[in-house]
Amino acid sequence: MERHASGAAGFLDGRGYSLRIARAAVLLCMLGATVVVNGYGQGTVLLNNRVLGNVIAHVYLGESDQVAGNGPSDFPPGTTDWTGFVPVAGANYSAALLAAPGADAPENSLLPAVPVTTFRTGTAAGFVVATTATLSGVPRDFPVATLQMVAWDNKGGTIPDWPGAEAAWLAGFIAAGKSLKFNVYSIGGDFNSAPPLTGLQSFNLTLGAPYSSRFVVHPESQVVTIGSNAVFSVSNAGVSPDQYQWRKDGVPINDATNPTLTLISVTLEDAGSYDVVFESGGIIPLTSSTADLQVLPFGAPSIRINNQLAVGTMPVSSPSLIALDGGFENGFIFVTLDGTVPTVTSPLYTGPITITETVTIRAMSMSADFT
Repeated sequence: MERHASGAAGFLDGRGYSLRIARAAVLLCMLGATVVVNGYGQGTVLLNNRVLGNVIAHVYLGESDQVAGNGPSDFPPGTTDWTGFVPVAGANYSAALLAAPGADAPENSLLPAVPVTTFRTGTAAGFVVATTATLSGVPRDFPVATLQMVAWDNKGGTIPDWPGAEAAWLAGFIAAGKSLKFNVYSIGGDFNSAPPLTGLQSFNLTLGAPYSSRFVVHPESQVVTIGSNAVFSVSNAGVSPDQYQWRKDGVPINDATNPTLTLISVTLEDAGSYDVVFESGGIIPLTSSTADLQVLPFGAPSIRINNQLAVGTMPVSSPSLIALDGGFENGFIFVTLDGTVPTVTSPLYTGPITITETVTIRAMSMSADFT
């Protein structure tokens, strides 16, 4: 898919950024385009898939395809036929939550919550050992968060967390699975008690992620100048191109349904986070990793936060490391930390800056002869 963007005249003299770093908060201004990013304290929910009157959602083993949906005996009762599937049971299987603030957040924005729990046995098989989970990056008492439950064979405790389990699952080494995303409201904190997982649906574990839902190549982050092209590509085993949907900042891009997304003559408005969703009948949608696109005027310095391109919305923690690079060859980068416009009399950037309090950082690139 190719998307033609209009030119961006009048920006070539703007060679700077402004960046506001708060304790777990970032505000990025790229030539007037400002994005507010907030990372807050951590809210809580009940990690329990059996709370009478709120949620009953078994987790199962069996079959090669991943399935999601409540059966007739779940709450609320559904129509998914789980005949032949065995409820997950015992301490050799782990479960955890992934979460992000806000409703219907993209899957690749979900972060692992703590702690990890295991499964009950006997007549309680299919249900986890209940605990209170703390949601990374979700504010205390936040009105809504997007959650997903994941579960895996922990190989006798040798795979203690989801990042390691997901890698082993995709490689075909273990059985694992994940629920559909769901929204939970009135997150626990100072005023709200930890809410139940209302909206969670039953799902099953498979031995190795379904072959047709594995990304072989993910899109890669990149830095481009205004007016140039940007190309993102993915490779997915055993699928056809019409099963892709590219997104920018979580919003689907019209007519972007091929493995390759080409942006022609980019402008500052094209900067953001890109990913692609693959859907195949009966298999839970798979989302690629996120690729950040940073669009710069000619000669502008590139900025990174904790070694990640500063584009769009991104949470940070305190302390954070701010690094600038690029700009003019053999040139200079001047910075301010109080939000004022940098000049040649401003402090010269000589290396990464550690931020432990709220500041507004702005940067300007100048050539070696100060032109």
